[in-house]
Amino acid sequence: FNTPFSKANVGQDAASLGAVTLAAVGSGLWDDFNVVDRIIEHQAITQPDVTAAEQYQRLLATYEKTWAYLSLIADLMEQG
Repeated sequence: FNTPFSKANVGQDAASLGAVTLAAVGSGLWDDFNVVDRIIEHQAITQPDVTAAEQYQRLLATYEKTWAYLSLIADLMEQG
């Protein structure tokens, strides 16, 4: 989170492109992953919402504390 997001031209084909790229590089068909730079076109870059990122950061800290306590409770329940 709190990172610019780039929308590319591959859309829902991104997973397929990733699989094909790994196969092509792994098999030696392509020398490296730089071929992808010629395939992908970045259409739009969205900047993060600073206010939302700050709120998320606060909520994340609460979630992490809550998760730690819930994990402890689960461990105690397992012990009977």
